[in-house]
Amino acid sequence: MFVWTSKLGFGCADLLSRVDRKPALRFLEHALDQGISHFDVGRSYGDGRAEWVLGELVARRRRQMTIVTKAGIEPPTLRARILRRVGRAGAADQAADFRPYRLRRSVEASLKALHTDHIDALLLHECRPHDVTGDVVSLMEALRWEGKIGAVGLATSYDYAAELMRRFAGFFDIVQTPYEGCADAKDSGVTRVIHSVFKAHATAPGSAILRGFSRGDIVLFSSCSFDHIEQNARLAGLRSAQLGFELGRRCESGPAPGALEGPWAPAARPQ
Repeated sequence: MFVWTSKLGFGCADLLSRVDRKPALRFLEHALDQGISHFDVGRSYGDGRAEWVLGELVARRRRQMTIVTKAGIEPPTLRARILRRVGRAGAADQAADFRPYRLRRSVEASLKALHTDHIDALLLHECRPHDVTGDVVSLMEALRWEGKIGAVGLATSYDYAAELMRRFAGFFDIVQTPYEGCADAKDSGVTRVIHSVFKAHATAPGSAILRGFSRGDIVLFSSCSFDHIEQNARLAGLRSAQLGFELGRRCESGPAPGALEGPWAPAARPQ
């Protein structure tokens, strides 16, 4: 079973960090009206509030959207936000945590914020090779079997992603890295590659967005500009014909042995 989405995706990294709630909702709605049905967000985006804003749109138009979110980096604490305002925040105030029970908690929080019962794809956010253990893979298999997530993937540097794809061959469906250096990712067994082309809009034949489409990738852009959204949608042809795209596989055969054992296991198996 495949999930279909547009080949152009809207990145939500700026929501509630540079753009307030009401204009953010207008940009999201405008993107969807233009045929951009793929939305990329993260648990930590907008200090944890971006998922809630996207969720307001999801609550009304879920069937028209595919949603990718990330786990592993939690929103900053209240203390960290206060320190940041006075210029004293440090890197440790938003540390990564890939322990399985924390990842499950993150997914449950995302589902609540996004007003949905499933996420089309879950990516491990800025993970390093030592962060991804067999227990983490078992958790993701369990979440997929429960129907809470669809595709699984990595949102990290290409070098880290390549090492993890070699170690867990055939497991990850998606790798999301910056645009540069992604050309060979499909040769590593990944279902689809998502390029992050942030703050971009395409006006010329040689643009990054067109180059991504020429290889058949999903291309993300992040721009809080109505003009940029419309220009990119026209370039992708989304207003006249929605472009189908295979995002990843849903798990239908059940989890691997041991996937539902351990502290990350659900309280009860789905009926």
